[in-house]
Amino acid sequence: EKFEKGSNTFIKDPNSGQEKKFVYDYSFQTHSKTEQGIGEWADQNTVFDTLGRPVMNSALEGKNVCLFAYGQTGAGKSYSMLGKQDDPGIIPRTCDAIFELIDNNQ
Repeated sequence: EKFEKGSNTFIKDPNSGQEKKFVYDYSFQTHSKTEQGIGEWADQNTVFDTLGRPVMNSALEGKNVCLFAYGQTGAGKSYSMLGKQDDPGIIPRTCDAIFELIDNNQ
């Protein structure tokens, strides 16, 4: 799987060169589409299909779910959740998917 559970994010201190490892359920690389060695690019579709859709499906099955965006200021939490009008995030994509399911089941 492209984004394995237990994704790692590494940050290097520019002064000491010391590297620190952070482990998350998912860690998506949205910094650069072209820079080599920092992981594969993840767009809003990738984030929704990997994380949002499974959470939505679990909620529709009656399970209690929570999707929690955590990170440094400016890291993209609001963008991931809300997106922009021309590139919607998890919340509007979830709403669209739910209404699409309703339309398909009528």
